[in-house]
Amino acid sequence: MATAQLQELLLQLDGVFDLASVERVREALAVVATGGALRIDLSHVRELQDAGLAGLARVLRRSGRAAKVVVCGLSQHQVRILRYLGIDLAALAARSA
Repeated sequence: MATAQLQELLLQLDGVFDLASVERVREALAVVATGGALRIDLSHVRELQDAGLAGLARVLRRSGRAAKVVVCGLSQHQVRILRYLGIDLAALAARSA
């Protein structure tokens, strides 16, 4: 049975952003249709672990999908680290089918 694909999905996370959170992001990306949009809200995350940030970069890099991904709630330092890891958040947010 095929999984329904969503055009838009909001993923709100809180607490600690760790490897389990990265898996939630990966699962959310899997259900967003090509050309759809995933908004990841990290504004309520109180601790973003280094492994979590690296895992987020890996998932976003491997997604290779034509889905728009908007990540909000990151500090400028975290945005800069993602950029060093090869993730351009502005480019991800501008994707379209």
